[in-house]
Amino acid sequence: MKNKWYSIKNKSESESIADIYIMDQIGRDYWDESGISGEQFTKDLMALNVDTINFWVNSPGGSVFDANVIYNAIKRHPAKNKIMHITGMAASAASYLMMACDSRIIYDGGVIMVHLPATVCYGNREDFLKEIEILGTVENEMVEIYKKATNLSESEIKTLLENETWMGSDDAIKKGFCTEKSEAKAVASISSELVLKNQYKNIPKNLIEKEDISKDSLTALLKKDGYNEKQINDYFGKNNSTTDYSEALDALEKIKL
Repeated sequence: MKNKWYSIKNKSESESIADIYIMDQIGRDYWDESGISGEQFTKDLMALNVDTINFWVNSPGGSVFDANVIYNAIKRHPAKNKIMHITGMAASAASYLMMACDSRIIYDGGVIMVHLPATVCYGNREDFLKEIEILGTVENEMVEIYKKATNLSESEIKTLLENETWMGSDDAIKKGFCTEKSEAKAVASISSELVLKNQYKNIPKNLIEKEDISKDSLTALLKKDGYNEKQINDYFGKNNSTTDYSEALDALEKIKL
């Protein structure tokens, strides 16, 4: 299967335990429609006849519509024990589907991120108004799901979403997004490509993978962060040997000081 973002391992029928690994961007990609849908995940999940399912998650997010399908599928599955393990990050749509489990264990150094639902729209005024209505409906559903799982108020949840909130392991437990902390160390990172594609605004710099990307991609990322043409051109003039996003941010922040 093309771009399968999850894998399932059924340990043995006698143990009645299955492990599901969600280690990439969830659902179908908006831009090229690659990847596996939430419906296919549901079929694979429902085929498991086990008492315990461990979900191991390290995902930058993905399609909120697929995440909603997965959330409902996890809720419906008859397994007695459904445990979510955040081994790195559960960002965006990944933080939504993890709410399906009552037990949510985050590794030390793990990260949870929540934000408002987003989309891309093309068309006339009516098309945009329809899309705004859909986003409002999705947002209301997200608020209800987060509220049930965390016991935070509606206004508190909305504030977290509006601010694109990134939470470390301790903060995630304090706010109720996770129920327990593991002493195991998390490995959380996100590629520059996904930062640009998903238009994340407040991502902690230490999560961005160190990698050289194209000059055009780096320029687009820096513009997203509020740097102007002169600042970016000055950076390239002094640092033409690297196009690493995190290094560029460090250099430009020093120029600001």
